[in-house]
Amino acid sequence: MVGVDRPKDIEATAVLHRDAVDLGRRIAGVDSDRVDYERDLAIVYNGLGDVMIGAGRGEEAARLYELGFDIARRLVAVEPERKDHLRVLADCYERLAGLLEAAGEPKDAERLRRAAGERTGDLGGGRVDGAGLSVSYTRLGDLMSAAGETEAAERYYELDLDLARRVSEAQTDPAEPGPDFDFSADMSAAFSAVGNLWTSVVQFEEAIRFYERELEIARELVEAEPDRSSYVSDLSIAYTRLGDAMRAAGDVGEATRLHEHALDVGRRLVAAEPEALEYQRDLALACDRLGHLRRAADQTREAALLYEEALDVRRGLADADPERADYQRGLALSYDQLGHLRAAAGRAEEAIGLYRDALDVRRRVAAVAPYRAVYLRDVADSATALGDLLAAAGQVEAALVLHEEALEIRRRLTEIEPNRADYQRDLSISAAALADLMDSAGRRGDADRLQQESRRVRRRLAEAGTA
Repeated sequence: MVGVDRPKDIEATAVLHRDAVDLGRRIAGVDSDRVDYERDLAIVYNGLGDVMIGAGRGEEAARLYELGFDIARRLVAVEPERKDHLRVLADCYERLAGLLEAAGEPKDAERLRRAAGERTGDLGGGRVDGAGLSVSYTRLGDLMSAAGETEAAERYYELDLDLARRVSEAQTDPAEPGPDFDFSADMSAAFSAVGNLWTSVVQFEEAIRFYERELEIARELVEAEPDRSSYVSDLSIAYTRLGDAMRAAGDVGEATRLHEHALDVGRRLVAAEPEALEYQRDLALACDRLGHLRRAADQTREAALLYEEALDVRRGLADADPERADYQRGLALSYDQLGHLRAAAGRAEEAIGLYRDALDVRRRVAAVAPYRAVYLRDVADSATALGDLLAAAGQVEAALVLHEEALEIRRRLTEIEPNRADYQRDLSISAAALADLMDSAGRRGDADRLQQESRRVRRRLAEAGTA
């Protein structure tokens, strides 16, 4: 089936976790002096809580997380220098904060994450271990960024950067000589977070400064461990982020060079690990980005080759996991992109065939999950695009059928979410487009009714101040 995650055997998993909880309780009770048994019990409580979240049983999850939290707090109170206990406590804080966030209580979640930073940030010892605090800073930064609090978000990301620098520099454990590459990767991620923040407020020059540091670290990590796939993937992503920022800042030449590097790295990664579907997905996106740049530079042949490569990759992904809606939607996107090129080159029949393929995929996805508005909107957009192409080719009756399909979907969407101004605008445009087609087909009465519908929607938008 398309578009639905594979059902997981939640109950069977929950039974296994409950058995583990029972076993953990018995072991901890038999040997109460072994604090590591207690720590393991806290971890198991968290695991069972995660299973309950997956099953949509939030109250049970909260109860289990609190049990784990109580154990972790007790362990840290007894042995405050134990870093493994602190890490478990940080995980408990994070899970509880996530529940608060999901329940619409971001301020309480923020307070809990602050408490986590204060409680678990100073892990002591010769080697700085800031995993729990880093998570808190990053999530707080994300929360502030989502709330539009740019300055506060930047403060938290800068704290994360400072922590990552200290951790990376603090190598005093003789058992682990040399640089700590994982913490260097954390520092790279922190630079990326700050860059993303500046990108979100359209300050691309500032973003570039941080993305350049991210890329510098990513290169160093790959040079040190060239066979570590996660580092190679991070390098490709770093090239991509900086390339996007350069393009947004107007430096198309540098953006093209960076996206070429990203594509080269992506191809090497897929060749090394062809079974890793996420790397194939990233490769298709890299083809898209460079293809867009080639197309904008009127290098249509090069753009077509890149779009064809992306299409081949996405066909493979859709075949490998046909239930993944994102893979199917990506496939439809590739059909569209290649169709745009063919239409612009005057190859109307090829373009029509590609647009039909895209619409067929989107209909299948929406048929499996008809309650998902985004899938329905995909179908409406695709039907409209194909209808326009058919109308331009003189196939008016076929175009009318497609535009009627799009209009019906847009009416349904406005009924489902009547306060969505974008859905209302889509409806107005769709009704007007179909009216024009009806008029050209000599159906004046239908055309007039549709124009009236379009005007009514526009008036509602104007009255609401969202026109």
